[in-house]
Amino acid sequence: MARHGLWAGLLLFATSALAEQPLRLCALEHDAPRSERETKEGIDLDLAAALAGELGVAAETVWVRNSRRILEIEDSDLPLGRLVRGACDIVASVPGEESLAHFASRVTLSAPYYGLAFELVGDADLPNLIEGLGETRTAVQLQTFAHLALQQLGVPWHAATSTAAALEVLDRGNVAAALVWGPDLGPLKRRPRGDFLPSQGLRWNAHLAMRRDDPRTGAIERALGALRSRGAIRSQLEAHGVPYREPFASVSSAGARRALRTRP
Repeated sequence: MARHGLWAGLLLFATSALAEQPLRLCALEHDAPRSERETKEGIDLDLAAALAGELGVAAETVWVRNSRRILEIEDSDLPLGRLVRGACDIVASVPGEESLAHFASRVTLSAPYYGLAFELVGDADLPNLIEGLGETRTAVQLQTFAHLALQQLGVPWHAATSTAAALEVLDRGNVAAALVWGPDLGPLKRRPRGDFLPSQGLRWNAHLAMRRDDPRTGAIERALGALRSRGAIRSQLEAHGVPYREPFASVSSAGARRALRTRP
């Protein structure tokens, strides 16, 4: 009986100690609007702080070096390696299973908490589907899924090296539209077409990534659900100028991207 009581006491102590540990977010140093070390701002930092508040613990940021120059939206330096090695507890704004690569067996994803998509910027008379762009000359960042989609649809495109460069081409009147990565619009203080409907091949959902063996995953998931139900996620994104979309019922996949090959 005494031994049973000892083990029960040790288990209770370990559980209590775990519950009091800070919530550690792995964040890239230069990844606005998600995270920016110089300003200590970003939607992922805001989310981690709010989650920690729900859990009753402190929030900590584990900063990870990265390049300021990502040439392709689908290029990724998500710090999932740091996560699985235990350097942190969460990575935020992870765009689904495709992005996990060889970490998939060791990482679990939360329920989706907002939608990510390539968005259309331009005049109000533009179509609300990229399949309707026809001969509309459109600026797009090279070697992104958006670029490939325009090529597949036969839409005339103008090459840009970044979202900012695509919008500059639009502002100069060289094109009638720009098809750009939605979250990039926040730091640039631009808005997309409000009625634009991203095709399935050009939309994803954002999730939290957590270690499969982390005993706090259930608590973190419940905290995320509470924040979303109160509208806190939407408020955080809108505060950074990021277009808010509810999680999509269907998201990008190799098949969905192949389906963009021809106009309807």
